[in-house]
Amino acid sequence: MGWETINGRHYFYETTYIDCERVRHCRGQGKQAEDAAARVHQEKQERTTDLARVRALQIYDQRVDHMVATFASIVRQSLQQTLNPAGYYYLRGQWRKRRSK
Repeated sequence: MGWETINGRHYFYETTYIDCERVRHCRGQGKQAEDAAARVHQEKQERTTDLARVRALQIYDQRVDHMVATFASIVRQSLQQTLNPAGYYYLRGQWRKRRSK
């Protein structure tokens, strides 16, 4: 994708993929080629911007996941410290009261 010089003349070629096969389209020389080049450049900038946004959201999600995991760990420890002395035990995802004899 880009400008190529053939016999001293500049031509703009745009590359697209159709059914996993690369197809090159010649957009010519003058105004039409410059418009196509500007459009391709703008699309590339938009993809770069979108990728940066996605990466920022992924980092934010990782931080939130870490905070939630930390909070869940603290709650789990607090429950254990409170319920174990009160006669409860944890079995298969449930807190159960010990039977008294």
